[in-house]
Amino acid sequence: MSRANYSNREALNDALKVYLQAMYSFVSECLDEQSIRDFLKLQSSDDLMEDIEVKDIANLIKSYSYWSKCFKEKFKIIDRDNTRYYDARSVTSLIVEGRNQLSHQWLRELDPEFTRTQLFFITDILGKIKRSDAQREVEVIRDELFNDTTEQLVTIGVEDEKAKYEKSIAEMEKRLASAEKNKKKLSKQIVDNAVKLDEKTEELEKRSEQLVSAKLSKQECEKQRDSISKQLKKVQTAHSACKEHITTISNQLTTAETERDDYKERFETASRKREEAETEWQACEESLIAMRKLFTIAAIGNQTVQVVYPPIQTDSTIRILDRRNVEKKNYLLELLEQKQPTVIYVQSEERIDQLLALVGPEKADVIGEHNERISEAEEREILEKLQSGELIAVVSNTAFSTLASPHRIEHFVFCHLVPGLDEFFRQCTPAFASEKHAYLHLIYNSEQDIKGLDQKYPDRKTLEKFYPELRKLAETNGDLIRPESLYNELDIAKQGIETGLAIFEELQLLERNDEGIRLLPPAGNKLEASEIYRRGEQIKNGAADFQAFQFEQSIEQIWEALLKELNVDNEHILEASRVYEVRAFQDAIEDSRAQSESSTDAVEDDNAVDSEDAVAKPTLKSARANAKVTEEDVTEIRSRSAAGESDSELAEADSEKKPEVKQSEFWQPIRAGEFGELFTGKPVPVSNEGWIAKTVRNIGVCLYLTNQRCYVQVYFHGANGSERREKIMTLFPKSEYTYAYRDSSRETKVQFPVLDKGRKDQDDWDEIREKLVAMGTDIYNKIDASDL
Repeated sequence: MSRANYSNREALNDALKVYLQAMYSFVSECLDEQSIRDFLKLQSSDDLMEDIEVKDIANLIKSYSYWSKCFKEKFKIIDRDNTRYYDARSVTSLIVEGRNQLSHQWLRELDPEFTRTQLFFITDILGKIKRSDAQREVEVIRDELFNDTTEQLVTIGVEDEKAKYEKSIAEMEKRLASAEKNKKKLSKQIVDNAVKLDEKTEELEKRSEQLVSAKLSKQECEKQRDSISKQLKKVQTAHSACKEHITTISNQLTTAETERDDYKERFETASRKREEAETEWQACEESLIAMRKLFTIAAIGNQTVQVVYPPIQTDSTIRILDRRNVEKKNYLLELLEQKQPTVIYVQSEERIDQLLALVGPEKADVIGEHNERISEAEEREILEKLQSGELIAVVSNTAFSTLASPHRIEHFVFCHLVPGLDEFFRQCTPAFASEKHAYLHLIYNSEQDIKGLDQKYPDRKTLEKFYPELRKLAETNGDLIRPESLYNELDIAKQGIETGLAIFEELQLLERNDEGIRLLPPAGNKLEASEIYRRGEQIKNGAADFQAFQFEQSIEQIWEALLKELNVDNEHILEASRVYEVRAFQDAIEDSRAQSESSTDAVEDDNAVDSEDAVAKPTLKSARANAKVTEEDVTEIRSRSAAGESDSELAEADSEKKPEVKQSEFWQPIRAGEFGELFTGKPVPVSNEGWIAKTVRNIGVCLYLTNQRCYVQVYFHGANGSERREKIMTLFPKSEYTYAYRDSSRETKVQFPVLDKGRKDQDDWDEIREKLVAMGTDIYNKIDASDL
């Protein structure tokens, strides 16, 4: 390839060689050789000059152009008053593009202008790095390749100017043509505006004529107005007379509407009272149903004394029935006849089979079995059958793991002593999650249960006598012992024999098969190595502790220990009975019905329905005093139940039995109206002086008094209690009122604290009455005045 055929390519190639050598020298001045070699990833300094390329120069300039001080100093130039840097990064990148063109267009000539530009970039940057010799050498290559004369350059410049002027003239002609076009548009608009002006002039003349005509019409109208004014005065005189007559009629109509609204309001008040009284009556009926069920359960058994706690006179969701040492079979059969969901706890899996045999096959078919090996899924299935009525009872030797959520099981029966107090408390826990009234039946027998444990789990002395007897029988029978001979020969219970054989087998002292029992050479294991023996001793020791708890403490003490262990608030369980309110509510309902059916003139004030709203919570001491029901009470309950007496008759009979008691001194001024009319009513007995109440829209507003404090508690009766509470509580912002939710499984309620003073602070009773009534009245009035 000769320079004559590829002059541009050869010239640029020679210039790049000069550029590469000069730029390498420049970079070496700025950076040490090790930095250059590390950046380009070259192995040795001997290959550095040989391997470096044009693009490596550009990369070095770019990498250190953030910029290192050495490059800034080399390329710094002064341009007028501002300091700037020569952009060596762009120039070296453009030179790389020239090298790429030279490499990729093999055997093709380069474009002359492209070659001229590349030679200019090379000479320019060589000048900036002060490599004059290399710069002149590239300029010689450029001048030899491009030998243009000054005349040719001038000619080119003239032709460029001529082209610019011609382009400018063409643009002016376009602008002139556009101006002519706009002139024609404006001329047309002037003509159109002249036409419109003529039209407006004609319209003005017509309006002038209309104005003259209007003035004439105005004169005629003024004459007519004078005539009409005279007639109007006559009409106004007649209108005043009519207006006075209408005012008189309007006053009469307003009076009639006021009377109508008053009658309507009184009628609505009477209707609301009736609805509230009916709701209260329904709540009492439900309470009486639960009470009758309690009477029925309390009547089971033939003991001379039936113990129930909390006592029957107290409305409680959970009760303990003390039937210790009762005859179990008849008690269970009579309880199962009630066909109410029942859980029966026994001591062991063997006792499950014994109980099913005890109640007979007819009852056993509808009793489920539960033990420790049953999975949670199987347990849920059994409990679902129990709550649906497919089963009437489930017998178990352990606590349930899936009875924490609300359920409908009513009876929990403890047939035997449980191995440990912790297990007893766990078995009692589901009763507190029942949606129904729940009863804990204690029917275990101290002598039978302890004796049964001793028989099933023989002690060390018995086992030490048992094994020599086995050796004698083995010698007599030729090393093979039949189980039947053991039962006949040994004075040990059958259950104890089976447990003892299991212990000896576990200690590798014998082996059992279908043929019989064969003794083995002693393996040297001690008795404590047997898990069965250790478990039996643990069960007996736990039962002993449980026996001390259950047989040495009263049923009241058992109840209090149970609540304390399960961390249950006694207030959520015990509440005053409403049995004695039945007649008062019934009278109120009848009065309300009579009022709504008769004329609205007969409507009475708001106190008629609520005269018996106040019922007090009995103290724990009085509750314990009434914990026992005598044999005569049980006999009377049975006879009434057999005769089919209603719940209200039972309640009335119990009410008639109550002796006269002293009236509460604290509540008397409030009931007498000394602190306002809202909470007036009949006197409150001392035995029931815990609280009084007032009902509005099926919401109970109750004033509570304890020994140490007093507060107002609001109850939301009926369905959707929680939803209704959320709406009502918007009336009582927390910025103005202090309160807390005190829900139980059966009731939705809110408590407003008043004072940390109570029944014991007798010197402050007037202050307590005033603030307690004021808070209750405020809450009642806000609820009554709202539309919620």
